[in-house]
Amino acid sequence: MTQVRRTGLSLTTRLVLLGLAAWLPALAVIGYLESELRTAREAEVLEAARRQTQRATSELDRFLEGTRMMLTAVSTARGVRRFDEGNCSTFLAEVSENLVSIRSMMVIGADRSLHCQTRRTGEIEAIDPQFLSEVVAGPGFRIGRFTRFGPEPYDAGLPVALSVRLQTGETV
Repeated sequence: MTQVRRTGLSLTTRLVLLGLAAWLPALAVIGYLESELRTAREAEVLEAARRQTQRATSELDRFLEGTRMMLTAVSTARGVRRFDEGNCSTFLAEVSENLVSIRSMMVIGADRSLHCQTRRTGEIEAIDPQFLSEVVAGPGFRIGRFTRFGPEPYDAGLPVALSVRLQTGETV
């Protein structure tokens, strides 16, 4: 007669182990697919963030280009070029009246003296002196650092400037 060798494991235990062994490949596939899905989601989120950043950059570029064009047009006004404070201030007020993105406008001479402005708020003192030095140093459009002009949360802005050389050689 043949002898049956006993392993010490009951039939139930062996069936459970066999069932677990049969599930291992399926669990490995599920783990792999979850990992791939997570990687795909991360790539999708990064791509969406990149697109949003490009949109925001494009919008900011359009805003700054529009601001540059507006400042170029303002710089051609007779009252601005001649430092006629009354006409210049009236003109700046009329231009900025319906522009909600423009907090205030001012004309500053090469000596950093204020010739005219739309508001009398002392905002020129809040602007970085190095930025003003760069502006009066030469012609061109300049963008300053984000600046807080007052205690309120909305009393902040991005100073932009367009320095223009007059026929006399003076920069404004």
